[in-house]
Order: sequence, then C-alpha cells, then structure tokens
Amino acid sequence: MSDRKVMVFGVFDELHDGHRDFLRQAKEYGDHVVVVVARDAIIARLYGKKPNNDEITRISELLKDGSADDIVMGHIEDRKQVFLEHKPDVIVLGFSQEKFSKELRENEKELGIEGVDIVLAEPYNPKNNPPSEFKNEKIHF
Repeated sequence: MSDRKVMVFGVFDELHDGHRDFLRQAKEYGDHVVVVVARDAIIARLYGKKPNNDEITRISELLKDGSADDIVMGHIEDRKQVFLEHKPDVIVLGFSQEKFSKELRENEKELGIEGVDIVLAEPYNPKNNPPSEFKNEKIHF
C-alpha cells in the first residue's frame, strides 16, 4: 500500500480513544493520513450549535496527539477543494457516517473523487462509546 493517501473527516471535539482508534484504522489503509477538521461555521450551520471547542483548539489537540500526518480545515465555500488539494486514494469514514458515504458516492464525479475507495471504520467499543452528537445526519466538510 505504499504512497496511498488516506483522508478522514470529522469534528474531533474533545479528542478521545474512539477518535484515536478511528485514526489508527485509517492508517491501515495507507501511508499518509490527512484529517479534515470540520469548520465551526459549517457545524453551526448544519447542526444549529457549536462544538465545545473551537476549530483551532480541536486542531491543536490533534497536533498534540500525533495521530495524523496532515491536519487541514474543511473549506467553507467549495467542498470540492479539499479533494483537489489533497488527492486522496482512500476516504475512511467513521462507522456512523453511512449517509456521508452515500452522499460522496452520489457526487463522486462532481467532487473529483471517482475511483477513490470509500470505507467505513469499525466501531470502537460501541456499547460504552456511542457516536458523537455531530454524526450521520449531515455532511460536515
């Protein structure tokens, strides 16, 4: 799997072991993991509320953790841009992001991700760690 770039998306609010397991699973699909952190403005628009930590704090926590090779902010105006800039070979989504997966597949040509593998990660101890409140219903990138 040499030189495969993996892209993941999320809010990553209050980084926890479930996030770390998700990023570990993503690393199994390639050599370079790009984490796209949802923007505060997008989260507020889609969910009607803000995360507990702002985007700078969430990125800072990811940097300190060291689980990602690159950490970038999602684009506010042009969602296609992040794919064009980083050209993933694989997109790994959280187990609760099935709707996001479907949306990506339905729009793969428009987004420039034709031929990109899209996989769902396995849940991390789901009985004790349910998905975050920022999940599944809306796309956040």
